[in-house]
Amino acid sequence: MKKQTTQSPFDAATIAKMANAKSQGKRPEYFSDPMAEQHFSITMALMAELAVARERIDSLERVLVSKGLIGSNEVEEYEPDAATGQTRQLAQVEYSARVLRPLQQAVEAMSGDQSSMSDMADKLSDPDNG
Repeated sequence: MKKQTTQSPFDAATIAKMANAKSQGKRPEYFSDPMAEQHFSITMALMAELAVARERIDSLERVLVSKGLIGSNEVEEYEPDAATGQTRQLAQVEYSARVLRPLQQAVEAMSGDQSSMSDMADKLSDPDNG
């Protein structure tokens, strides 16, 4: 009997495409120090993502509890299975690429290189490239 594998909706090509998406127009600058600007951009992206996620999670939990579909402590007690863990891990990779996009843009601007994040990771991990 052949072992079945579940295919993730987040394959490597899709993740790379999302990570390399470029916004239109010039990004506003608030600080004279480029690193402070990058930290600010990452922090703002994280804040926006977290605020939306918390609101949606709160809404979902309230609806489920109000309809009697779950108990009030059921979410805290939930333990994901292996497939769910794998799906979550892939989603975290895509999320990290999105959050770290400002740093990739800074590297691209400094080098004039339009390399993907995976290309940059390969270059940085190569001991002969330096």
